[in-house]
Amino acid sequence: MWLRILLARHGAGLGACLLALAGFWVFLLILMPQLAMLDFSFRPNLPLAEQAGTGEPYTLAHYAFLVRGSTEDGFNTLDLAVFARTLVVALFVTVVDLAICYPIAYLLAQSASSGVA
Repeated sequence: MWLRILLARHGAGLGACLLALAGFWVFLLILMPQLAMLDFSFRPNLPLAEQAGTGEPYTLAHYAFLVRGSTEDGFNTLDLAVFARTLVVALFVTVVDLAICYPIAYLLAQSASSGVA
C-alpha cells in the first residue's frame, strides 16, 4: 500500500529513485559496515603487512577472550559485566524511546491524516 501511495504521489521515476537511494543508504551505509565489523571480529590480530594474505584463518579467539580473559580458568568478569551492563542500558533506552516516540508519532499521524483531502 505504501509503495502505491509513493508511486502515485511522486511518479514512477522519482519513486524508483527514492527507493534506490533508501536501498543504497541501508545497504552501503548500515549493512556493509556491520558485516565488515563481524568479519573483522573473527580475524586474528595480525600485523598490517600480513592482513591481506591468503592464509588468514578465521578464529574465535576474540570471543574466547571476552568470556575467559587472559586466564584459562575462570571468567573475564570485568568485560562480561561491562557487556551485560551495555545490554541492560540499551534495552532501557529502547523501552524509554518507544514509550516516548510512539505516542508522539501517533499524534502526528492523526493530525496529518485529518488535514489531507
